[in-house]
Amino acid sequence: MESSMAGEPNNDDLVGEGLGLDLGFGPVGYDLDTLVERMGDKATGATIAIQIQQTDEPWNNLWLERLEWLGERYGIDLVISDAQEDSATEAAQMEMSVNRGVDGIILFYNDPTSAVPAIDRAVDAGIPVVTCFPAPESKAQATVNDSEFERGIFVANQVLSDFEGRALTAVIANIPVQYGLLDERVAGFESVLIPAAEASDDIEYLADFNILELTPTDWTGKTIDVLTANEDVNAIIASYGSPAIYTAAGVLQTGKDVAVYGIDIDFAMAQKVKDGEITALAPYDASANAVGCFFSVLRLINGDQNVPDFEYAPQYLEMWVTAENVDDYAMKSFGMVPE
Repeated sequence: MESSMAGEPNNDDLVGEGLGLDLGFGPVGYDLDTLVERMGDKATGATIAIQIQQTDEPWNNLWLERLEWLGERYGIDLVISDAQEDSATEAAQMEMSVNRGVDGIILFYNDPTSAVPAIDRAVDAGIPVVTCFPAPESKAQATVNDSEFERGIFVANQVLSDFEGRALTAVIANIPVQYGLLDERVAGFESVLIPAAEASDDIEYLADFNILELTPTDWTGKTIDVLTANEDVNAIIASYGSPAIYTAAGVLQTGKDVAVYGIDIDFAMAQKVKDGEITALAPYDASANAVGCFFSVLRLINGDQNVPDFEYAPQYLEMWVTAENVDDYAMKSFGMVPE
């Protein structure tokens, strides 16, 4: 395989099995060290704009912290902008990055549709753009192939396995705005739960309850309402992130024996698994996502052609974090274990 230092840049040989946890940080098989070495001044002299939706969520902060760590590790200048969940602010920040002439942009967008014009303007100006979630209508050159439908299927099957031999009445806690990946997760859940409910009198799926606001009070209050109105519910699947914590808080307030499952993980969520408030999580690791974004934008800055969307390793998509293995996962991902 010809390196980026000879002939047309091509660093396909540095792509391994895909994103997932190693015993330190980041992805399995993505060789950032060699990529930066091959690029030389193209890397160490680069300026990358990091555009983030907001920094209130722990997952978002972990993602940003990993990028900052990578910038320091490789001596690459990062320009960080926080859109504070405002698409107009995000567009203005993207325009400033284009005018500044940054070498590349990593975008954690506020909304995949409203982000399209700003992404396309940057790409048309010759600036590579990598998105940490898919923006399929845009000209972004690379993103994460998040396999969210498959992740939803995996979680639903794990829930069925946990309740094998017992009656199950399940409900999904979801937010039906902005993120197409959440719709994919819910579709994955339902592709398993609906047929299972149709095939068994012991399984009932009550569809999803939707939260239109993101405050902990909204999630916790809605959880209490749902459990009060549906006494048979004994499992709730949160479609993403920290709402699993808020859902678990609602369960605690009712005093009911209800299993809480979720997708994504940060240290606070790991602590709740350790405490037994969250039953299990399918991790969508912020550090792995950040490393994949960094790796891809560097390849594009280097002039690599047809950089593929980065993938999660198959074994990573089948990880299931419970009280039994949360310490091991947390040490690998966060460098410390829950108390």
